[in-house]
Amino acid sequence: MITDIEMPIMDGLTLTKQIKSNPNLKKIPVILFSSIANEALKHQGLSVGADAQITKPEIDKLVDLVVNIRGK
Repeated sequence: MITDIEMPIMDGLTLTKQIKSNPNLKKIPVILFSSIANEALKHQGLSVGADAQITKPEIDKLVDLVVNIRGK
């Protein structure tokens, strides 16, 4: 799943935490994709179980991550 960090109803960090805490969903890889990139958000992403984090201009890196995750 690819999710933005900033969303109107539920932010991507909360969504990731809910996915990773659900036994039926926790194996779904989650990539946080956002225009916001700083160490605090990277730490928060790791703490809720995100598999990867990418800033929005890095489309090629996102494609590579998706290919790698699908290959697992």
